Amino acid sequence: MEKFKKVKVVTCIVAFIGVVFFMVNLCPAAPAVQKIVLKYGSYGAPRIGHDEPLIWWAEEVSRRSGVKIEYEFFWAEALAKAPDCFDAIGAGAYDIGWISPIFTPGKTPYLAVANSTPLTTSDLEVICSAHDELSRLGPGKAELEKGNTKYLHAYSTWDYHLIGIKPIKALDDVKGYRCRTFGYLSLPWKELGGVPISMAASEVYSAFQAGLLDGALHQPATFLKGKYYEVAKQYTLMNFGCLPGPFIMNMNKWNSLPPNVQKVMLEVSNEMPKHSQRIADGAERLAMEELKKKGVTFYELPVADRDRFMKLKQKVWAEIGTSIDAKGLPGSKAVELWTGLIKKYEAEKAKRK
Repeated sequence: MEKFKKVKVVTCIVAFIGVVFFMVNLCPAAPAVQKIVLKYGSYGAPRIGHDEPLIWWAEEVSRRSGVKIEYEFFWAEALAKAPDCFDAIGAGAYDIGWISPIFTPGKTPYLAVANSTPLTTSDLEVICSAHDELSRLGPGKAELEKGNTKYLHAYSTWDYHLIGIKPIKALDDVKGYRCRTFGYLSLPWKELGGVPISMAASEVYSAFQAGLLDGALHQPATFLKGKYYEVAKQYTLMNFGCLPGPFIMNMNKWNSLPPNVQKVMLEVSNEMPKHSQRIADGAERLAMEELKKKGVTFYELPVADRDRFMKLKQKVWAEIGTSIDAKGLPGSKAVELWTGLIKKYEAEKAKRK
């Protein structure tokens, strides 16, 4: 009798396994993800210079993972105004994009310093590597995670130059010159005797037309996209330096992605400093050539003036730190950390040469 019970139990177990096996094979497996569409938001004009590496990143992730990463683009503040972009990504108004932390210094003091401190370096690879460390291992990591965002990698605006109605051929020409600046770029401009003016990039063209501006600081691709060359024909290579920022994703969206896609995204992100250098350099230099074809005249400052300009950096950096400290935020500490990271990666790159 006992033996019969054991046989019966074994028979039931085998039958149960058979039913489960049959049902598993009867029900089709969940289809593998073939495409992921991400809402990409930007307060800038369509595909300015620093968008290009970010678009390449999605294409490279697609190639390596076998899953198509497709952007649905929303340009020119279509989803959020410039100061609201960080909060908009965190809230899920859009999935992915670059932000300017200088607009949210209370929430992102360390990243704001990195995003707007001039006269550091014109090397995109160096500054993106420094930004990656700040945002993956340093205090920038906590700033972004607190906003419900996932840091992917740095973007960087190319070197800030000047386009204007009046030429700047030497630093003495800056005196009284009304220039649209950005963030702390206003400090060295003011030190040189210029008149910094804050306004949205979208307002620059009409300000030139109305005679409210003599010039504007930005990158060649922005000058080209905004058609500034139609009203401003004088270009000076000023070398204010690169200003990086975070390329981020909504954390909930990140957590919803398949692990294999996340893995490839991080792998490509780790390689982005060198790719950003290559892609952005190419896009901006092409824009410079186009501006020349549009009749824009280019100038370079004399060597002595360039040296004099760069000597302003210590004074400007100290002023940035002090001004942020006065708001109860870690300004001087952030400036010291940021400029130290840049020196670190400059030294590492020099060793590789």
